[in-house]
Amino acid sequence: MLVMGIAVYDLSYISLGAGRQSTAMAICSALGLHGVKKVKYCLFADTGDEIQDTYDHLDNLTAFLAKHDIKVFIVKTSILSEDLVKASTGEMKRAASIPAFTPSPTDGRASLLWRQCTSEYKIYPLRKFAKRLLGLQPKERMGKRKIEVLVGISMDEIIRMKPSEEKWETRSYPLIDARMRVEDCKRICMEHLGYVPEKSACRFCPYHDNHFWSWLKKDRPVEFKQACALDHTLRDQTKKGVEMPVYIHRSLEPLDKIDFDALIKDPNQMTLDGFGNDCEGYCGV
Repeated sequence: MLVMGIAVYDLSYISLGAGRQSTAMAICSALGLHGVKKVKYCLFADTGDEIQDTYDHLDNLTAFLAKHDIKVFIVKTSILSEDLVKASTGEMKRAASIPAFTPSPTDGRASLLWRQCTSEYKIYPLRKFAKRLLGLQPKERMGKRKIEVLVGISMDEIIRMKPSEEKWETRSYPLIDARMRVEDCKRICMEHLGYVPEKSACRFCPYHDNHFWSWLKKDRPVEFKQACALDHTLRDQTKKGVEMPVYIHRSLEPLDKIDFDALIKDPNQMTLDGFGNDCEGYCGV
């Protein structure tokens, strides 16, 4: 709906990934900085598999935003890693596919599996919860209602901008509008929170780069072991239609056998993270 040429929404909320960009966007919303509109709600879609640093940060950010009349809701369906294990063992019929790697049947090179996790554990649950905030009953149609989702993509990742496939949902990108980059987001976080949060994503996400894996292995060994355990569980999913072994790392090697520091030093290795492949911008921000 347009009023005096300005879009008016029945609900505007921040898709809070609890990483650097979405955190900075939430801070700007709370404090009226850089033209980011004030919202009432931030929605955090929880897969149950973020690193503990992210959950600790989320607690701090929730308290900060509450002081500025912004409420954070944690939206959770189930725990993604547990569902993946259950699907692998046959306890569940299926689980959302993660963008893991498998050898190509033609040349043996690493190829990505289909990514369903972002949609099924983040986008769809957030939409369902947003409808609840509007007072809609399950399966009730949106009618003429309109929702705006503020997404934390910065200029560094402008390629990730993507319109919603739902006519009643509009995605806006305040950091892009303000020409802000990740370094700007880090500065805002440090200025107002006293620290810079870690990148938000599941601990076992195949999009992580070698720098992350090296850090997780050295500084978060318990969570690294959890990622390794899932990596081993997912290895053979032939009964689920994947004819080749599945790996979390693009090298097609088990996580616990990889020398990540050596890969970082190897000029032939890709060291950038793969979150640019997550076009929706709901992960890694």
